Amino acid sequence: MTDGMIYHGVRKQELLKIIERSGLNFEEATSNFGFADNTRNPLSLILDGYFIQIIPMAREEHNWEIAPVDTVILSIIIPPSLDEDPDENTMTIMSDCGIAEFELEDAGIRINRMITFVGGATAENFLHQLRILYITACQTQGGFDEDEDSEY
Repeated sequence: MTDGMIYHGVRKQELLKIIERSGLNFEEATSNFGFADNTRNPLSLILDGYFIQIIPMAREEHNWEIAPVDTVILSIIIPPSLDEDPDENTMTIMSDCGIAEFELEDAGIRINRMITFVGGATAENFLHQLRILYITACQTQGGFDEDEDSEY
């Protein structure tokens, strides 16, 4: 795998390698905290304090550790906060612009972004999509400061 390689589908470990090589400081999540999707063997990570799931868009029996998938859903789950409510105006604007889909759940907010490799995509394109989702989560919680010490 090279950075300029074009992917038309990915396996779970290939996606993990792309994230590892990016230099992002993440850890694989050993738990789904009781509110995440487990039906499709997602890749679960913690990145900069956010719980992220990468869920393959395939039937439940599909094993994406063996056979690649051409579409995944990136999800960030933001637990509910006792201190502040999510910025619903920002969520509405971002949803209407097609940046992400928001789901309000008992466990908090799930922000979803679908990524397809149909027609080909590079590792950098996938990482860019991950950055968009990360910034969306920050904006939902009150803003994104480019000067902050974050992964992005």
